[in-house]
Amino acid sequence: MEKIKIEIDIPQDVIISVNKSTKEFSEDIKKVMAVELYSTSKLSLGKSARLAGLCKEDFIKYLSDKGKSLFNWDEEELETEIQTIEKLLKE
Repeated sequence: MEKIKIEIDIPQDVIISVNKSTKEFSEDIKKVMAVELYSTSKLSLGKSARLAGLCKEDFIKYLSDKGKSLFNWDEEELETEIQTIEKLLKE
């Protein structure tokens, strides 16, 4: 798969303050972006996991560790899902 390199300037004192190598910091940024893009429904689970450098299972665990839901449903979508499940259970 083709990749695009994106560069951002981070003050050195920030990297030092978080006590991480530039590689670790870069990996953290990708994970944070993956969570944000998944949470806002801009990327699928698979693409978000790939951006984060994780398999889907590990990305789901990472979401959970960060207190993020795997499901990004609003109230209406949740109600529809509940009604569908209730209907299926009655059959």
